[in-house]
Amino acid sequence: MSLMTKKEPGWLARRVKELRDAAGISQQELAQRAKLSISVVTQVEQGKTLDPRISTLRSLARGLGVPVADLVERNDEKEPDQ
Repeated sequence: MSLMTKKEPGWLARRVKELRDAAGISQQELAQRAKLSISVVTQVEQGKTLDPRISTLRSLARGLGVPVADLVERNDEKEPDQ
């Protein structure tokens, strides 16, 4: 079972949009930074890509300036700091 199938549909879409909004960039700018097509970014944000390739996740994380773990882990799943 992949990491993506363990989540409810749409969680990745919300996370990418949340991080993109926090960075203050457009979908077009994210696509350029991530070296992805605008179509891929749009499909991810619209929840049409439910199980993206790891290379796409790496590219999105790079474009957002975050580690892949920050992109794919939900806040409620992260271990509390000890």
